[in-house]
Amino acid sequence: MKAVEISELLQRFRRRVHTDLANQKEEVSVNKSKKLTAAVAATAVASAIVAPVASAALNDIPNNYATAAINELVSKGIINGDEKGNFNPTANIKRQDFAIIMAKALNLDLTNPPATATFSDVPVGHYAFAAVEAAVKAKLISGLGGGKFGTNTNLTREQMATVFVNALGVDVTGYASKLNFSDKDSISSYAKNAVAFAVEAELLRGENGKFSPAANAERQQVAVVASNFLKAVEAYKVAQLKNVEATSATSLKLSFHKAVDALAATDVVVKEKATGKVVAVSNPVLAEDKMSATVTVGALTANTTYTVNYKARTFEVTTGERADFAGAQAVGAKKIAVKFTSSVDSAAAKFSLKKGAVSVVIEEVQWNADKTVATLVAADDFSAGTYTAAVTGLEGLSSTSANVVVAAEALTSIELDGNILPKSTATKFGFKALNQYGEDMELAPNAAQFTWVYSTALATNANSADNAAVNISNANIAVDSDLTVTVVANNGVKASKTFKIGKEVIVDTFTLGEVTNVDEDAERLTKDSEAYVAFEAKDQYGNVLSSPLDLIVDTDADNSWDAGEEKVQIVSSSANVSASYVVFDEDGEEVAGLNTAKGKAGIKLTVSNALNADETVVLTAIAPSGKTSNITVKLYKPALVDEVTVGAPTDVIADGDAAVYLPLTAKDQFGAVMTAKQLAEADLADDASVKAFVSSTGVSFDAGYDVETATGENQGKLKLTNVTGTGTVTITVVSASGKTSTTTFDVQAARFAQKVEIVDAATGTAGKLLQGASTKVDFKLYDQYGKEFTADGANKITFAITKVSGDDAGLTSTATAAPVLAESALSEITLAADAAKKGEYKLTVRVVKEDDSQTLSSATKNFTVIDGKTETLTYAVGELPTLYKGAADAANAYAKAVTVSATDANGVKVALPSNAIESVISSNTAAVLVDAATKKIYSANAILTADAKSTVTVVINTPTGTQVVNREVTVSVADLAVTDIKFVDADGEKIEKFAFANDTELLTGVNLFEGTDTDGVEVVVTDQFGGTSLSAAGNLSYYFSANDLTLADGEILDENAGVIAITEGTTTGTVESTWTAGKGFKLTVVNANGKSAVLNFTVTAAN
Repeated sequence: MKAVEISELLQRFRRRVHTDLANQKEEVSVNKSKKLTAAVAATAVASAIVAPVASAALNDIPNNYATAAINELVSKGIINGDEKGNFNPTANIKRQDFAIIMAKALNLDLTNPPATATFSDVPVGHYAFAAVEAAVKAKLISGLGGGKFGTNTNLTREQMATVFVNALGVDVTGYASKLNFSDKDSISSYAKNAVAFAVEAELLRGENGKFSPAANAERQQVAVVASNFLKAVEAYKVAQLKNVEATSATSLKLSFHKAVDALAATDVVVKEKATGKVVAVSNPVLAEDKMSATVTVGALTANTTYTVNYKARTFEVTTGERADFAGAQAVGAKKIAVKFTSSVDSAAAKFSLKKGAVSVVIEEVQWNADKTVATLVAADDFSAGTYTAAVTGLEGLSSTSANVVVAAEALTSIELDGNILPKSTATKFGFKALNQYGEDMELAPNAAQFTWVYSTALATNANSADNAAVNISNANIAVDSDLTVTVVANNGVKASKTFKIGKEVIVDTFTLGEVTNVDEDAERLTKDSEAYVAFEAKDQYGNVLSSPLDLIVDTDADNSWDAGEEKVQIVSSSANVSASYVVFDEDGEEVAGLNTAKGKAGIKLTVSNALNADETVVLTAIAPSGKTSNITVKLYKPALVDEVTVGAPTDVIADGDAAVYLPLTAKDQFGAVMTAKQLAEADLADDASVKAFVSSTGVSFDAGYDVETATGENQGKLKLTNVTGTGTVTITVVSASGKTSTTTFDVQAARFAQKVEIVDAATGTAGKLLQGASTKVDFKLYDQYGKEFTADGANKITFAITKVSGDDAGLTSTATAAPVLAESALSEITLAADAAKKGEYKLTVRVVKEDDSQTLSSATKNFTVIDGKTETLTYAVGELPTLYKGAADAANAYAKAVTVSATDANGVKVALPSNAIESVISSNTAAVLVDAATKKIYSANAILTADAKSTVTVVINTPTGTQVVNREVTVSVADLAVTDIKFVDADGEKIEKFAFANDTELLTGVNLFEGTDTDGVEVVVTDQFGGTSLSAAGNLSYYFSANDLTLADGEILDENAGVIAITEGTTTGTVESTWTAGKGFKLTVVNANGKSAVLNFTVTAAN
């Protein structure tokens, strides 16, 4: 019998093990349903050593290292001799014999073997046939492949080690690092951890410094290992230490071979090895998997060895070099690097930064890879002076702070980059102005502090705020000649670089690419569709060209891309598709105008509304070099609503609801599911694309059931307006092809307010108030169906503030004493704290039936009024934005208010009284002024030529005295630039659609700039400082497109000084244009830098 069967039996008991036998990997799966103890497993393994016969003295027990082990197993009745009384110490076990032992040991059914054999080498009638088939069926053992079960395969030493270690059920992960045999590299990867543990646990050992992993295991060796295994089973019934790691000066991490049910501090003994001094152990915390734990210990000395004992097993651990604070230094304009002598716990480290007594806001902490350097990134650039960097949360540091002397940021070097300068009026090249830290200061090349000199007077300065550039268009500047560019800063720093003059840039290659629908939901290009075409343009030097000015010649200097001005021609093979150039801003949005600073060129395809059949179109791009590129574009005839399904409403529908929206699912004639937008567009194009019919005896709606076409969450849904009555409603919809769908729903009783909630106000609600302070609180109402309720019903709202503890009347409100009878009138109220009282108070709001017969709902919220003398409050100054230099006074929109806030020790917001700010002081009044009355800061120095900074000192009145907080503020000299343009409605909300009535005197004048109260629409232009002073008609250009209006002879749709109007026809003297509901036009307003907004004017039914 061969020893390989031992491996398979133990693997059966414990887990699946992969072994490499005869160059094949055999998988043996552990049947976890068998609840066999390790001792039973050991007995089964040992009994496999010989065939069972009557117990008797063995004839051939060797007199060597295995003698004691063999005798021990014989005396315990675990092993017996063969029929001749021999042990056969060097014999091996056959696989089929081991299968018999496994089957018998596990009581497998051997009475019903299959009719045919699974393996060709164990046929029906073989003495081991039933056992092999049963063992294989039970997934205890498998064949070796090729239809063979495999016999005469021996067990190797590494396989034996793996089996016995797995049988112990211990975790040996990471043990391979402990191997020190000279042939350790010969041990299979799967066995290395097990071999290392087996040696440490004294299950087996090597010889002459070698382990000999591939050597066959002799029977006598197996006996020794089995004997050792029996001892190990007892030892490892409880968890044993696997490893010990000093994670800090006061913490140890213990790893175990198996899960630990509980761990007490007294279970762990730590001593200094050299002196025997006991180290206190406390606070043991087991990991979630109970395979490891951390314990707190008394301070451990650096570079010292300690012994750690748990359950009679001892490990040694040597502490490393103790991490310490190694100082700090400035490494950037707003960066200070804090250094440590060795790695630290980055998660535990907490940093602070101060300049004198003033805290500096740390925006980010950046760690290096080995956690020895933490770079503190401040919110603002440092000013010259001494800063203190401090750290907390790390134990054992001899010091925790360091002073850093920071010099004012200074220009120390300049870099010019590039090689060839193609001839042009503004040829760009690389420019960087670096500070003492090597950081790009992002200074404008055209700033007054720089002087530019060129090696020929024929070259002239063409710098802008964004780019360094030179005009080398002069015909006398020869191609291939050299041009040396020198820049000198006013502090003497300079740089020079010699460039080669190249030929004027031409578009050499222009490669057309992917076509993408402008409508991201559209699957096809069809009638009225638009699409963008990707492209890559390169000049003759291989540089990518993407700026609009690289691809057009703005011959009329109108800052727009007109037909005929493009350098690359795009030719379409079909009159149904036209290609035009467009410009995208830095956010990827299409804009009008060239937007030359940051714009990127693009190509747009427009499909004609005359398309009525599928068509394949070829687009060809022709570059000035004569090189061409082409792509094929497929066009499809317009989508029709072939099939439509109506769904039930997703919310409760009640009597009096203004609108009901029913979900529609539609498919076009191609079988594709239509998007909501496509369905809406199909309905606009043909009102008969979806028809709806209503059937109900108790419910009615306004006439005209239609698909919602307006953009929003309800677009593409069936809209029913003004619900009247209660009962059951049946809706039937019919598609353009005549297919129908039906849904039924119930209309419930009218809504009323049934529940109220107290919520935070828009500006926030404070849970605590200092005496004399106030805070706002808001409310939400819900109807009987759980939906937010904003209408009016037959109920009323009452308010009350009651004392919980403390002084009477310490908190009052602006809420009227009389009940609120109209729920829609419920709005924010202000709670005011008395200036001399304190206590806890409860605000109660109730929804009550109008006759006071029943309280339907109530909500409460507690507020505390404090004097602030016994609580620890933290005060903060709100963010101070960059200021515009042109604010004339504190009443100007560019003046910014200084605000302060406070929180208690638990982070609860505390409302402050109106006099919380004692004063605001600016350190640089030439740049920043303070209005003492309003506590606003502003800059009225419109002649500033460089950005300026000022330290704003805010003196805060607190109940325990004044506190001072400093914040740095910057004044920018940048000109006002548009960052956003939008259309807004009368409430100031952004809109994209504006409807007007269909009457004959329509659109005699919609003024976009007189305020929204008159026309319901206004253009708001926002600049980079949050102001709207650029919102003036003269600052914008206007473009009309998609004009579906039919104008009478001589009538013109145009803009004049911000007023959109249709002027009278020349023959009639009156506006006589024909208006059709659903038609309209698109208006685009554009600023000079390319920012734009679009408003769709849509005609509604006549008044």
